[in-house]
Amino acid sequence: MPRPAKGPEGSKEWFSPMEDRESPVRAHMTPCPLTMHSTDSIALAAETMREKRIRHIPILDEKGLAGMISDRDVGLVLSLLDVDPRRVTVGTVMSCTPFVVGPETPLRDVVSRMAEEKLDAAVVVEDGRTVGIFTTVDALAAFSRSL
Repeated sequence: MPRPAKGPEGSKEWFSPMEDRESPVRAHMTPCPLTMHSTDSIALAAETMREKRIRHIPILDEKGLAGMISDRDVGLVLSLLDVDPRRVTVGTVMSCTPFVVGPETPLRDVVSRMAEEKLDAAVVVEDGRTVGIFTTVDALAAFSRSL
């Protein structure tokens, strides 16, 4: 709910609680995210996510960004009784179409699309390189700074 702006008495100016909503996602992303190669195992992904306390990992191959894997993807494989997670690669389980944005994309645009499509994360790519990741945790941190 918009609140009245501080201004002259009787002013009808309004402001949004997130004044920096036009700032680039670069200002709110987690820079230089941990990445994995598409040939790495699900077992390694599970161990890495647990140790680093993260839920999403961009996956790279020889051409660059190949996809993204989430803790839910990893959990699904780990729950399969007849599957050895050391023999399953992240490349076979990853999402091949991650939400990708440039670092100068306005925060408002990124958050709006994530909400509309129920996405948990965006991979931030610049000049073909993965330079960051913006997750729902980053979005909540940006929102909390605006309160």
